[in-house]
Formats: sequence, C-alpha cells, structure tokens
Amino acid sequence: MMKKNDIVTITITDISHNGSGIGKTEEGFVVFVPELLIGEIAQVKILKVLKNIAYGKTVKILTPSVKRTVPACQVAKQCGGCVFHHTTYQNECDIKQQLVKNAFRPMGENIPEIASAHPSPKQEAYRNKMLLPVGYDKDGNIVAGFYRARTHEIIPCSACSITYPEFLSITECILSHLRKHRIAPYTEEKHSGIVRHIFIRRGEHTGEIMVGLVVNLKKNYESVLHTKELIEQLLLLHYNIISIALNINTKKTNVILGEETITLHGKKYLTDTMNGISFGISLPSFYQVNTLQAEQLYLKALSLLGDNYETVFDLYCGIGTITLNLARKAKKVYGIESCAPAVEDAKMNRDANGIGNVEFICGTAEEEAPKLVKQGIVPDAVVLDPPRSGCEESLLEMLCDIKPKKIVYISCNPATLARDMKYLTDNGYHADTVYPFDLFPRTFHCECVTLLTQK
Repeated sequence: MMKKNDIVTITITDISHNGSGIGKTEEGFVVFVPELLIGEIAQVKILKVLKNIAYGKTVKILTPSVKRTVPACQVAKQCGGCVFHHTTYQNECDIKQQLVKNAFRPMGENIPEIASAHPSPKQEAYRNKMLLPVGYDKDGNIVAGFYRARTHEIIPCSACSITYPEFLSITECILSHLRKHRIAPYTEEKHSGIVRHIFIRRGEHTGEIMVGLVVNLKKNYESVLHTKELIEQLLLLHYNIISIALNINTKKTNVILGEETITLHGKKYLTDTMNGISFGISLPSFYQVNTLQAEQLYLKALSLLGDNYETVFDLYCGIGTITLNLARKAKKVYGIESCAPAVEDAKMNRDANGIGNVEFICGTAEEEAPKLVKQGIVPDAVVLDPPRSGCEESLLEMLCDIKPKKIVYISCNPATLARDMKYLTDNGYHADTVYPFDLFPRTFHCECVTLLTQK
C-alpha cells in the first residue's frame, strides 16, 4: 500500500483541471503532480494518500517532454498563481482545449465541437489588475504577494511576469510606507490589524493607474495611515496614477472588498477603452483582466449573435462592456447587474458615449429578467456572462419558456458552462461549437463563448 514519503516512478498521461500532471504507478495507482507534462516519466515523492489517488511532488524528471521550457518568472515554483510556466505557449493552448473537452464529457452524446483555444495577443505583462494580500513573513517583515499553492503563506511579489512592471514598484512603495510607520497588516485569525490588500489597476489603452488599499478601519484613516505622505510618495513614483483610494472592509470575512470606497486623491474612476468604446471603471467594479484578449472574445460573441434584433437582454452585464456594444445590434438593450457600483459605472459609460437605446437595471438576473418579461418585454436574443458558479436553474427555465432565438453564453468556468448547456440543449436549444479563449495565460483558467439556437 502506498504511503506518505514513498518515492515512486510514474508516467504522465493527462492534465487535471488545475494544471497538474496525472500519472499512474506500475501498480496502477493514480498520482497528481504539479508541473509535469503528458509523456514525461518522473520520480515523485508522495505527499498525501487518499483512498484511490495520491498527491506528490517531482523529485527528478527521468524523461522530459520536448514541450518543456525553462520558466521566465523568478517565483514561478513558489507562487501559486501560474501553473504553465514550464511549457511552450502553444502546448498551453492545446492543454486548455483538452481541459474544455474534458469538462463537456458529462454531456454524453450531445457534446459540441470544441475549437482550438484562441491565443492571447500577450502572454506576459497582460494582467491589468493586481489584488495582493498583505501580511508578515516568517521573520516578521511586512510583505505583499501571492499565496503559495494550497496555503495562506504569502510569497513576496518581487517579480511577476504576467502583470505590468510598474505594479511592482507601486507595491514596494506602499510596503515601505507601512514598514516606516509600523502600520500592521490584517490577520484573519485574530481579526486584527489594518491593511488587508493592495489593489492596483491600469488601463491597457490609456495607461491610467488606480491604486487602492483595502483596510480594516472605519475612521481616523488620515492619521493612522499617514495618507498625505503616502499620496505624495506614490505621485512622485508614477505620474500616471490618477486615482488613490481606500476600500473599507471591517467584516470578519474572506471576501476581499468591502462596500464603501473613499477616494483620497484624483478621480473615482479609471478610464480605458474596449473595441472603441470608452469605459470608466470604479475600484469595486469587474473589468476583464486581459483587455486585448477580452476585445477579441467580445467581437466573437457579437459575430455569433448577428444583427437586427428588437430587444436583447445582457445578463450579468457588469459595467456594460458587452451591453454598449450590443446597442449596435438591437433597437433596445437591457443590462442587468447585481453589483450597485458597477451599475452606476454602466450608466455613466452609456451617457458618456452618447448611447441612448440601453437601460441598466440593478438586481440579480434571476429576479429582474422575469420582471421585464411580466411587463411584456420579451427578448429575441440573450447574452449570458455569469460568475464561475454559472446560472441558476430558475433563470435557464425562464429562458426556455420565453424561447429567445439566440443565446450567446460567455463563461469563465467550462464545467458550469457544460452543466448549463446540457439543461438548455435538453430543453429546445442546440449548440454547434464552443470557442475557448485564453484570457489567462500561464494559469489554468480559460474563458469560453458559444451560441445556442432553437432546435
């Protein structure tokens, strides 16, 4: 019987949904090992044994894959953020196509074609947002970075190849300020300390930068955080910082952002453009982290939808990045979003771009879309872009009842996309092809878009 600390030899035959190699011992026992590729033979140390599977780490690669590369990132092995730094980008795209195929296996005979993964225009320095937890290292120094895989140990962000270089100097400036004034990081176990996260966002096309601190603090923030000095230091560092803000989160929770945001300097919004439309983005609002690839994804979604509609619903619409593009396709578009700051941004973006045939509604798609239908507002097309959990069945049931001609589904989780598509295809819809888009190079995440039409 296999046990912890055993050294075994395995051959990798598949890749798991989170990027680990899957192999078997000579006895047929399945072992999951990070950073191994299909076809590689490796000596592996067993770290954890369950009933039918085990988890291990590589001791030595006996037969390396020709698709293996040397990681360009200095902290690739320590950090839990990226899992595909050790292979060619083409192979990464091939793996992601296969992972999407694997997610659709439960659909049985009705599996649609899975297209090749659309590669990202940028594989490095593409990520326009960073949210870094702040804490202590083992020596008691204040640090910020990424959590080591499957732990709450922070790996200091001394380097990160997928983000903009200026994010690192901004982070170090803030950390120097916290150390100088002995401003304590927040500790989740004790619900004490002040600074929880560092937030940085940059406009891909405008270069504007927004900097924020998520703090466990309700008042006296100017004196406690020495905000005047911090603002001066940040502005000396980067002239294109156009917004500095505090997000207040005093709850005992692992939810990162609180409900209140205070602008300390500059504008409330960062400005960027997407497919020629200008967008103002406040700190709490969702905005795709890979702008250039998101533009390609949205253009694909719009091409699948086609033209000349009376009414379109854009459900889970965020700040209106898709909704305002849909205004060119229909006489009237309704965008529904549950995040109130995002709806405020969406309305501002609509007005700033002079788009008159779009209405934004604050609330859940599951509650607000049926209200519109009861008023006699029935869409002939619907765009879905839900969170990773996918759509609630009640919403899918409503769509199958009102029978829009086309449903374009954008998903950041192939597993819930497959689940929701099975419901729709079992109830009168058909999908030919799912198109993966690699919005998150070097990570195991993959975005998808597909068109469902009435059978």
